[in-house]
Amino acid sequence: MKKQKLLAMTSTLLVLLVVILPALSGDGAVFAQPKKEYLIGRLVGLTGTAGFWGEGIRAASEMAVEEINAAGGINGVPIRYGYYDTAWQARPGIEGFTKLVDVDKVAVVAIGGSAVIPAVKPLAEDRKMPLINDAAYLEDTDYQGNKYFVGFQVTRGQMNNGVVGILDELGVSKIAIEYGNTAQTVGMANGIRKIWTGKGKQVVAFESHELDQKDFRSLLVKLKGSNPDVVVHIPYGWSEAALFFSQMKEMGWKPQVVSTTNMFGANILKQAGDAVEGTIITMGGFNMFDTSNRKLQEVEAKFKARTGKSLADYSDWAALAYDGTYMIAQAIKQGGYTPEGINRALHEIKDFRGITGKMTIDPVTGLAQKSLGKAWVRNGQWALWQGEKRR
Repeated sequence: MKKQKLLAMTSTLLVLLVVILPALSGDGAVFAQPKKEYLIGRLVGLTGTAGFWGEGIRAASEMAVEEINAAGGINGVPIRYGYYDTAWQARPGIEGFTKLVDVDKVAVVAIGGSAVIPAVKPLAEDRKMPLINDAAYLEDTDYQGNKYFVGFQVTRGQMNNGVVGILDELGVSKIAIEYGNTAQTVGMANGIRKIWTGKGKQVVAFESHELDQKDFRSLLVKLKGSNPDVVVHIPYGWSEAALFFSQMKEMGWKPQVVSTTNMFGANILKQAGDAVEGTIITMGGFNMFDTSNRKLQEVEAKFKARTGKSLADYSDWAALAYDGTYMIAQAIKQGGYTPEGINRALHEIKDFRGITGKMTIDPVTGLAQKSLGKAWVRNGQWALWQGEKRR
């Protein structure tokens, strides 16, 4: 009899262990062990022809992580980024997303790259994993019908309207559009053309270049021959933009050029010199010249001390990565470290004030609502543009 009772007690104990132990290890269980850290996934291009941009994103992200952890993390739990290098390509993006979700068990993924996002976005939606874009200018329609996709970055539509707004302020009617051959820049060029011609105005030339193009002379001859009031130049980055402007100067042509935040930074000034003087750009959601933003000035000084570069050298991507890290941390604190909780909290962000200004996430589309800055090159330096005409 005693033996039977002992066996019964042993069986009961085993059942209890089977039930309780999984609960102790599960994230959402009542008896869950406290997490040692909150891991945030980040898919970013750290190598390849555009690896420079990824360096800035990682540096700004790590700076924000260190600040958050130094202040106690999230309720005492530190955060950390888990990086996966996509080289800004789709296949590594898919591989990285799968690893971050299935192996590293992250509850949120930050992503960039106009070639990477379309490949990963359906996977995130299927896995109900919040995916945050802070480094790609997408179409407004890319945010429609995607419950788990959130955009901290402005869209091509918002950027295009910014460019057209500058053209309207200049009072011109005929423009030539020249753009890099990437999904992002092609989309922006087509968008600007559609808006401009929809206003009853002329696009007298529409030309493209490859990212590795070294000779722009024949293209520039075509643009000059179209006799535009303004050239709208949409490069993928500052390297090809520097060649474009330098060769324009060599042929003695100095039109008014309007561009985008893609060419913003000190590198274009170093490489093209006075060839870019008078160029006006829209700056996405990042106004580097907002002297009233004390936090921006503090972070800029800290970033320079850390990297030897300005936030502006990385367009608005590094600054958005910094702000984005704080917004993700806020979402984890508010919603808990689960994909559903983080996603819900991200869609509830309102009037977040960071170094890129004030941002509200549209609760329906998941798209950031923010104002665009404007800058131009004046006396060899970037400065706030307030409607001045080039001398």
